[in-house]
Amino acid sequence: MIGSYRGSFTGPAMRGSEVSKAVRFIRAGWLTVLLVSSRLAYPQGTSTPPTQWRFSERILIHAQAGQLVTARIGAFSASVGYSDWLTYKLLSPKGDVLRSSSLKLGEFADLSFKAEVTGVYTLDSNAGNNGFTFDAPRVKWVATPSFRPDYFFVTGHARRLYFFVPERLTEFSLTLGGEEAAKARVLRPDGTVAADLDLEYVKAQDITLKTNGDSGKSWSLEFELNEDMDIKLDKRLHKYLSETPLTAEDLRLLEDSKPQTFDLLPVPPISQKQQPSVAVAELNVGKDLQIAFGQTGQVARLRTNGADLLPTEGVPFSGFALRDHQRGIRVWPVVGRMRKSGPVWEQFADLKQLSLNLKAAFIARADRIEVEGELSDLSGKDRAVSLYFALPVSREGAVWWDDIDRRTAVNSTRTHRVRVEYSNWGSLTAGGNNHNSVYPFACVAGRGGIAMAVPMNRPVLHRLGYNAARQQFYLCLDFALTRATRKFPGKAAFRFVIYPVNPVWGFRSAADRYYRIYPQFFEKRAPDGALLGGLMSKPDPTAAAQSAAKVGYAYVWSAEGVPAIAAAHKTGLLPWLYNDSVRYFIYLTTPPEKTPARAEISADMESFLKAPNPQELYLGRPEVKARLEKLRDFGWYGLSWEELTGDKGNAALLSRNTAVLKSAFHDASGLFIPTYYVSAADDKRYYGYDIHTARVLCNPDPDLPGGWGKALLDDDIGGSFRRAEAGGTRLEGVALDNYFVNAKDLNFRAEHYAHTDHPLTFAPDLRPVQIGDFCTYEWLEALAKRLRAKGQMVSANTGNIPFPFAMTWIDVNLFEWGIENNGPLGRTLAYHRPVVSLPVQPDHYTEAWVKKSHLRFGFLPGGSLNATLDPIYQRYVPVLKRLSGAGWEPITLASTNDIDVLVERFGSWKTHNLCFTLFNRSDKAKEFMLRLDAKTLKIGTPRDLKILDLMEKTDIGSPMNRTGEFTLRLGPQDTQAIAVQ
Repeated sequence: MIGSYRGSFTGPAMRGSEVSKAVRFIRAGWLTVLLVSSRLAYPQGTSTPPTQWRFSERILIHAQAGQLVTARIGAFSASVGYSDWLTYKLLSPKGDVLRSSSLKLGEFADLSFKAEVTGVYTLDSNAGNNGFTFDAPRVKWVATPSFRPDYFFVTGHARRLYFFVPERLTEFSLTLGGEEAAKARVLRPDGTVAADLDLEYVKAQDITLKTNGDSGKSWSLEFELNEDMDIKLDKRLHKYLSETPLTAEDLRLLEDSKPQTFDLLPVPPISQKQQPSVAVAELNVGKDLQIAFGQTGQVARLRTNGADLLPTEGVPFSGFALRDHQRGIRVWPVVGRMRKSGPVWEQFADLKQLSLNLKAAFIARADRIEVEGELSDLSGKDRAVSLYFALPVSREGAVWWDDIDRRTAVNSTRTHRVRVEYSNWGSLTAGGNNHNSVYPFACVAGRGGIAMAVPMNRPVLHRLGYNAARQQFYLCLDFALTRATRKFPGKAAFRFVIYPVNPVWGFRSAADRYYRIYPQFFEKRAPDGALLGGLMSKPDPTAAAQSAAKVGYAYVWSAEGVPAIAAAHKTGLLPWLYNDSVRYFIYLTTPPEKTPARAEISADMESFLKAPNPQELYLGRPEVKARLEKLRDFGWYGLSWEELTGDKGNAALLSRNTAVLKSAFHDASGLFIPTYYVSAADDKRYYGYDIHTARVLCNPDPDLPGGWGKALLDDDIGGSFRRAEAGGTRLEGVALDNYFVNAKDLNFRAEHYAHTDHPLTFAPDLRPVQIGDFCTYEWLEALAKRLRAKGQMVSANTGNIPFPFAMTWIDVNLFEWGIENNGPLGRTLAYHRPVVSLPVQPDHYTEAWVKKSHLRFGFLPGGSLNATLDPIYQRYVPVLKRLSGAGWEPITLASTNDIDVLVERFGSWKTHNLCFTLFNRSDKAKEFMLRLDAKTLKIGTPRDLKILDLMEKTDIGSPMNRTGEFTLRLGPQDTQAIAVQ
């Protein structure tokens, strides 16, 4: 069952509105390329190739002392879009690194070894966005998830994969899905088919199977794949897949001797736990938080809300610790003397064994403990280091919160079916374990509540998590230390805070207190209102703007041309300039019929950017000129149509191309990164014209001399603003499209590192690297400061939000896609700032979608003037503006007696705008009781209250009793907005 080898374009190179069209036709052009690269993924002459694993699955091998293990690993390209190499470590049961290296795409390595001791040997692999093969034909081994804790990923081809169903399990579920249509079969232990599935394009399928007596045995999966397949096993199943059947004894051996993990990475067995320290350095945040450190920096006491959080037994380490990834996986506790300097406690550690130096300062404020410090390299070499700070928090009674909706009671035991690492992480191909926190803060609550957080104006690859086995609540910062960062050679500064939270409200309390610690990150500068997709100068922008204002629109996504900008102002709309910041659009002149290899794409882009007469390249082809002429009102990179076609047009384009050449990202192989690239045939097929388009990913750091970032600010955006002012009007801000599309791309161009303001991280092969979002952050900060000085604003089309830092500069967060699933994240990071959608799918033009995706969190809708949407917006926008204007508050001070009915609060009784939204997330109608915390809300006499349904404008009742309880009803998956009066 060898499927065809085809590429996947699901990673950071393309997202959002581009995916639906571009994915379909780009794959066809990559087929030939991937047939070649995939043949290299296993030794020549092998009749059945091994399974092609995607990303970073972990391989566990149980071997007896003296046993010879013969294994082979290979690296292959999962698509033309990615150039990530494979890095791997082979670890002994003791945690020793037996082998550590990198493989370029198409390369193999022999991993044969003789087992010195009996136990589990671990192959910790990281293929980035690409994949790897592993073959060990004479030894039993299993794969276990690493990239995402609950998922396996295979691509192109998989052998039969076995999983074990425990004794007495009567049924179990599987979730299977991928990027292309595929076939999947679930086989019972005797080989009969339990399920035969035809999987649809980008649509996962859930199935539940009865065991019918076939428990305590191995079941299996077979696939006919085009490309990616995601496999999620029932939480009651062992998280292992193997190419050979598994037995209960196999699993017992694995469970008894597999390595413990910390931060998702294997760690050696704990030989000695930290002994209690004598408290020396004490820091108190009133009665809510007390931390005391011992003389060398370990935590001696930890209390929050009057509760002692320390575990009854010792923990592996607390305070600071390090992982030096060039040395392996060992965690090195930092031992450094504490000393007091005024109100500040300082810690200094000269770590000669690691050639590192750490200094940190702790100071107690009224509402938090601030920690600031610096990690320095002493060797003069490039380093890849994970810096940890851990608090010892007992797992007894502890609760981990993923976000405002999801919380989990921490398990007190450790088995294959028990969650050990608690986190809410995204994935990327950088740092110590390929993951990062999507929020700037996290908390553990139970007997007390405690949070840690990083400030949103200091971009850093960070992870916050709780390890139940080791009883550590920790922060990890992944740093690359290099002399190439001239502003801080060989160093990385850091800052974070520790603060108490109300354990009843958990994550919501952590959010509330984060807003109070850092109010400057959440200042609301933009009014509330819907978003008009665009406004053109022709034929009559004034009539269109007047119609939009009547419907409830407040902003115009792109007001193209001075007449359109003036018309927007005349009717009270705020016009924004459209900009796609980090990607430079070019029109290539020699389009191949099929998409070429990555190196050819890079060479084609470079050749275009170095052409001596770019004006001719743009305007010499009638079809390109005709397309650009359609944008004449809007301009082209700050040039008016007259400037673009005039005598100085060539010089202006040359200067822009030169800036792009200086700023273009380099991938791991030194090639340009094409963020959008189509063949001529597909361009014509899907768009109806023959124009070969491409977009070059750039580092827009404004400190890069002669770079694209400064050109964007001064020439592109500056030119458009100057044209508006010359026409007697003005733009009110900049709307950035596709903002996070390339946030996770990595820039290996070392000459750029000299200009960065923020620490670098490291790639899977441990080279220093820049994360795309952190480059863009520096430009966004410069843009926002420039605009805010003139009372203007920044909006950005984010969709997914992989990193939180940019949100401090985004005044209006736009969701062109993903608002249905990212509501809690979008609202939490925006706080009181407006969040606006942009409908792009047919079902978005319905009242059901507007209600379900907007009402709960007070999000505003967007789009173009539309006969279907207009009456819906006239009905919903006033209510949504009322909610958004009142301001969402994370602590609801209200609850229901039904776990499926969720409450959100807006405004307060004091400010006369107290509103709530109620969401029934179940598929059944609900009658429930809403209970208000009248005392904390400062409501005088609850029995005098009335509730108004904001959408229906009807009085729906008074409280049943003096405690402020209401009986309400909601249909399945329904949302209601109410005002308390």
